[in-house]
Amino acid sequence: MEEYRIQPPRLGHIPQLAQLCRETFAEAYKVTLPPDELQVYLDDTFAETRLAEEISNSSMLYRIVLDEDERVGAYIKFQLGQAPDCVAMKNGVELQRFYVALGMVGRGLGGRLLAQGEQLVFERGHDGIWLKVWDGNRQAQRMYAKRGYDVRGEVMYPVGRIERRVLVMARGFG
Repeated sequence: MEEYRIQPPRLGHIPQLAQLCRETFAEAYKVTLPPDELQVYLDDTFAETRLAEEISNSSMLYRIVLDEDERVGAYIKFQLGQAPDCVAMKNGVELQRFYVALGMVGRGLGGRLLAQGEQLVFERGHDGIWLKVWDGNRQAQRMYAKRGYDVRGEVMYPVGRIERRVLVMARGFG
């Protein structure tokens, strides 16, 4: 049985993290975006230099899952910032990204990673978590609903020059 651990990423994890970010985002959104727009977004958003800056930024909280061979198999990213008007939280945190490598799906890693992330956010004194999920991603919506998140509204989310409608879901602590 393989062993996994959850930890903050280090600079040495950046190349693997960047690759995982690109692969999982492309897989999730390839049916909704023109290939050229998707590629521009992937190259900009998941550039290694950008990820290195983000993991050093105190307003962002990353966690990764590593297997026994030190391979990055999943990641989660929280970011401090203003919640949309449809979310009534004074001190909420955005769950900005949460992806598991296709080869790691079904092993319970995502649930463990999300639970640990939620616990970290709670321990840091935040009153809840909000997130944006593509309105066509019913699987993710069901998973978040099972964890206590509910739909609070919808907003437009830019990916390159295209804006996608996304649902805003949130979960308060208390």
